[in-house]
Amino acid sequence: MKVLVLKHMDVLFIEVLGRDKRNEILAALYMVRTDVNLSVRQAPLHVWKRIVANTPKTLKEIMPVLMNTLISSLASSSSERRQVAARALGELVRKLGERDASFDHPNPIPGAKGS
Repeated sequence: MKVLVLKHMDVLFIEVLGRDKRNEILAALYMVRTDVNLSVRQAPLHVWKRIVANTPKTLKEIMPVLMNTLISSLASSSSERRQVAARALGELVRKLGERDASFDHPNPIPGAKGS
């Protein structure tokens, strides 16, 4: 029952926000889940668990937006933002693994394995 409710919520989010804005919000939420401050980290983790039924599936859906968010954050002048992005990227790699992390990113890194 919970999964059906979450799927319905996702459909509503897309209808209200549009797919692009929904993906941007979920990407930011995913990244902030790895903040160095525990109290900052707990709120988005709680929200993520309440609105996402299937984390691997959702991550695959938002992957291009998430990668752009992470890459721009890794290039930020803010050391905190870089650290959060690095932690999120590490979690992403652990969560999806090398096999599942293969995706068609619109801006592949030149010289990277497989490009």
